[in-house]
Amino acid sequence: MGRDLNIGTPQETTLKDIKSKLVPLSVVDYEDRLVSGDLTASGEQYSPEISLSATTTAVLSKIVEPNIAGDILWIELGLTAELRADISSVSTWAASTAYALGGIVKPTGGYSGCVYECTTAGTSGTTEPTWPTGDGATVSDNTVTWTCRRFWIKWQWQARNKGGTFVNLHNEITEDAPSETYFSKTRQGYASVITNFNLVPYEVKLIAYRRDVANTSGKAKVKSSSYARVVFRVS
Repeated sequence: MGRDLNIGTPQETTLKDIKSKLVPLSVVDYEDRLVSGDLTASGEQYSPEISLSATTTAVLSKIVEPNIAGDILWIELGLTAELRADISSVSTWAASTAYALGGIVKPTGGYSGCVYECTTAGTSGTTEPTWPTGDGATVSDNTVTWTCRRFWIKWQWQARNKGGTFVNLHNEITEDAPSETYFSKTRQGYASVITNFNLVPYEVKLIAYRRDVANTSGKAKVKSSSYARVVFRVS
């Protein structure tokens, strides 16, 4: 014997109830150019030039805030740092000159990745020594001893949720014996969505520092081609 099932009305009521609770899913694809400013003579743009010290220095720090908060689904980055050594304040070696302990010189032929520290005070000879290029290697110069200090610059990109804790986007990179002319270093590709870098708004930062040698410095800036792109679900 059959039975009548009165399911129509309750089912309709349930669907209406569900629909009333549904929230539209909104996904945003947002790209931020990290650098802006006036064009240079070459037609390129850069962030302000920063002088590097022997401690970590922020070259660029940019908060990306599209005025919509959300959860990041994926990240694409194209980050170009411009770096160079600055040895302009280091004196050129001179013959028959008294040098004190700790004095720093560069060869008469110019800087090529190393500077030299006086580790035995004295008076230089009449002929320029043959300069070693291995870090810590020494050379005698009449009564002076010079020790090679191979210069370097270290740099790294970091990111964080706004106001959070920075995380490293890659391992720290060492530029050994960097040139005094600007050179570019680019990190480009997809980044992992991880704790402390998984929300919008967020912050991207380039940090760098150089070897601690007297009278030396380094310079850094960020090229305008640098960008950060995220796809996020609006919260």
